Amino acid sequence: MRAFGKGFEEFYDRVKEEGINYRRGLAAEIYRKPGSDRVVVRAEDTMLGEAYELEADLVVLGVGLRPSEGSEKLFEMLGISQTVDRFAKEAHPKLRPVDTEVEGVFVTGCAQGPKDIPDSVAQGKAAAAALLSLLAGGKAKIRPSVAEIEEEMCVGCHSLREMAAQISTR
Repeated sequence: MRAFGKGFEEFYDRVKEEGINYRRGLAAEIYRKPGSDRVVVRAEDTMLGEAYELEADLVVLGVGLRPSEGSEKLFEMLGISQTVDRFAKEAHPKLRPVDTEVEGVFVTGCAQGPKDIPDSVAQGKAAAAALLSLLAGGKAKIRPSVAEIEEEMCVGCHSLREMAAQISTR
């Protein structure tokens, strides 16, 4: 396991020395040990491929995070690229971490991928600053929109076809 934030690796090492047990696995069952305040975790260690039982005072289960329902449709509507795991893709991870390929559209927090609160707040501030710099220019570029007509749904199109049919029969 590698911790990604500043000072996180040191924290991880320190708590391991204090007896915290990290295991990557799939928990099958957690139950209270009879006559005790402790719990027993029955799981499979996915790194070793073997089952285990662990008695503990506290169990914290970390789960994966995926994009919220509807985000894919929103990204498509805005023209934002997606990562392989379907989160919004930034323009460049180091040089433009909150910009998207679409000018004036920014991505922050868990829309971009799993994040903790301090990183989400920092990204929100960065996006706000980037937006202010756009607004300070006094003008903004927008992508042109192109209207499409579904003729079968359009009342005006039906009327025009009927008028054209009447004219052609005269």
